Amino acid sequence: MTGGALLISSSEKGRLALRSLLEEIRLPSIETAASGSEARRLLTNRPFSIVVVNAPLNGENGPELALFAASTLGLASLLLVRQEELDGAAASMGDSGVLTLGKPINGQNFLQAVRLALAAHVKIAALREENRRLYERLDEQRLVNRAKWLLIEQRGLTEPQAHHFIEKQAMDQRIPKRQAAQDILDLYI
Repeated sequence: MTGGALLISSSEKGRLALRSLLEEIRLPSIETAASGSEARRLLTNRPFSIVVVNAPLNGENGPELALFAASTLGLASLLLVRQEELDGAAASMGDSGVLTLGKPINGQNFLQAVRLALAAHVKIAALREENRRLYERLDEQRLVNRAKWLLIEQRGLTEPQAHHFIEKQAMDQRIPKRQAAQDILDLYI
């Protein structure tokens, strides 16, 4: 986990009670914000793993802030709403990754939801990293294939010969295969 928690609540009483519960989890840090604008400023300046939004907020739509944290910033996001608003909020959050809990909250349920959100955040972050690496490898393979076809066209090499040529260039010049392929593209295009 890279960051701590950001707890957003317009009520000081709510901030103190929720902070007290969050302290049981022993996060690296727990920051609090009394408004959406203060929360957005903190979100842009510090790394967080989870955002807890105690709706309603003064001057800000709590569900929108929770959704922003989850979808735009990729953070674990927990939205606390009045019990009578729970079904609507849960339905509107849908597949966004925002967990919703009805208030008043049970301390144990709240902590379980936070732990669940953090576990999901870690898993999603790992999947995003794996996805990024796969896209990088795919991009490199496309570059190498383009260079191979240029070698086949320009030098009359076979596909295995072109592949071997790129690998040999990379090894001889002690550069990544991606760079060797790019150098070939730069030469012929």
